[in-house]
Amino acid sequence: MSAPVGKWLFSMNPGLTWAIGEYTRTFFGITPQESAASGVPRYDTGAGLRDVHFNVSATGTLSRHWSANIAAVAVRLEHDAAGSPVTERRLDLNGTASLLYRF
Repeated sequence: MSAPVGKWLFSMNPGLTWAIGEYTRTFFGITPQESAASGVPRYDTGAGLRDVHFNVSATGTLSRHWSANIAAVAVRLEHDAAGSPVTERRLDLNGTASLLYRF
């Protein structure tokens, strides 16, 4: 959903990420070899819902050449990603700000 307010465009949108098994095994799985080397228990993963997320952003025109953007996202890991021994926290919050110049 987006809404223009003056020279600014405000947007927000929910989403989800579906991951294939190869991805979840690479980033969240623990193979028998990795388990033996680290002492962390083996962890098998498969395809499925990796996360649900919510984004908000604002983009504004400052002049003919300059604009600015600010954005934030909240991500909550789900299923195999959330339960993995390598996952330190289930919820992640990120933000960015940028200044853009158009030639």
